[in-house]
Amino acid sequence: MKCVWVILFLHWSLSGAQRFNVEGPDTVFAAPGSDIVLPCSIKPTMSAVDMEVKWSRQDLGDILVHHYMNNSDKNDGQMPSYRGRTALFIEQLQYGNTSLLLKNVEVSDGGQYTCRVDSAKWDGQVRVLLKIEDHLPRDYTAAIVVPVVLILLSALVGVMYFTWRD
Repeated sequence: MKCVWVILFLHWSLSGAQRFNVEGPDTVFAAPGSDIVLPCSIKPTMSAVDMEVKWSRQDLGDILVHHYMNNSDKNDGQMPSYRGRTALFIEQLQYGNTSLLLKNVEVSDGGQYTCRVDSAKWDGQVRVLLKIEDHLPRDYTAAIVVPVVLILLSALVGVMYFTWRD
């Protein structure tokens, strides 16, 4: 009977070691034309080399963005607009980094992404919202608007001064 308990304990301990959480930020911002990283990692840190990593677009009916399985990319079913623009950091998989590199970001890339990681005994996922900012950042807007307003006010004061003087 003790042998059965030892086997059950070992099985429980070893399978518990395979458990992990998939983590990433809620939102990432990018500008059109830039290369960005959609962060995703497994915690506690463990190798993801022998795991399946699947990035998809949740808001477009779960379309395939990037697929890694059996130690290589499997992008046969990848949405055509992502071909040649996505990559995992293969050398970082051993540290649990399953982030996606997205090159030459397009406005149409904005949306809800899912990073799903599957091992033989456990799986997890995280959603990351990619927002595309095709306008000037707010800091630049303020840097342009304030001087323009000051110039216009100076011109108005100058006109009023010369009008009043006459």
